Amino acid sequence: MKLAITGCLGRMGRTLVEAVTASPALTLAAVSVQERTEAEAARALVGQGVFVTQDTRALVEAADAVIDFTVLEY
Repeated sequence: MKLAITGCLGRMGRTLVEAVTASPALTLAAVSVQERTEAEAARALVGQGVFVTQDTRALVEAADAVIDFTVLEY
């Protein structure tokens, strides 16, 4: 199953990235970042071959399921 993770740079997001990449049944297809400046840090975390984007539609289209670990801001 191809998964996408939002909030990948947070504490729980990083844990999810590790769990997904360690599972032979799962593929980390995409991660999202809020700011363009976060893209480099996200690429360093997830490695080559994982789609890094700010575009929610593109993120959803890249995966079979999305795990959302963003923080709601009021």
